[in-house]
Amino acid sequence: MYTIKEEKTRVKENVTIASCSPQGYASGSITPQHVLHFPGPITLEDKGVPTKLGKTRKDPLWNILHRLTIITLREYRTTRGVPMISLQVNGKRYEVEVGSDVPLLWVIREYLRLTGTKFGCGIGLCGSCTVHIDGKARRSCQIPVADAQGSRITTIEGLPEDHPVKRAWIEEQVPQCGYCQPGQIMQAAALLSEDPNPSEERIIRVMDEILCRCGTYPRIKRAVKRAIKEREKS
Repeated sequence: MYTIKEEKTRVKENVTIASCSPQGYASGSITPQHVLHFPGPITLEDKGVPTKLGKTRKDPLWNILHRLTIITLREYRTTRGVPMISLQVNGKRYEVEVGSDVPLLWVIREYLRLTGTKFGCGIGLCGSCTVHIDGKARRSCQIPVADAQGSRITTIEGLPEDHPVKRAWIEEQVPQCGYCQPGQIMQAAALLSEDPNPSEERIIRVMDEILCRCGTYPRIKRAVKRAIKEREKS
């Protein structure tokens, strides 16, 4: 049994292709936050990629350690069976066969293919993974999927296109690289749902909880204020 660490993956027809290393990290580009959550057990199919010496090694452990192969991960469902988990996301009902401790973020992205919610730090600090759970802004990377059962989950895709916050973000041209912006928008929408007219101090405090590496905070503050005015007009 290997502990699988993800560098790059793609999913097609229940087959996940990954560049992997067992029980550690063979490359500095892989961090502990990239651990894939599989119910297990996992079977590895070695593709026998030629090594730099021109020879082909069929030993999966050797190949994985040296990052010279692509491993096909098949049959990752446990033989004991994984209970179906029912989720309500963006007004739709989904049932997923996944371990109860898998973070909600990975279910949203990898199972439901709603990729607007982003993976950032994996420890609940950057806020890129923010979604609404029963109307409250929550960090989906920190919520076991089982804990989200019975709740109303809204992702950035489920926020209406004419939502005042989305319109304000466009008018103020908030994004720079854009990676954190789904989390910023969901944070702002939850704030205004809870407090339709927050003080400037509260806007700054709440929005500072979502990390923007590009430093767009002045535009974020203006956009939140614009959204407040638009809500008042409507």
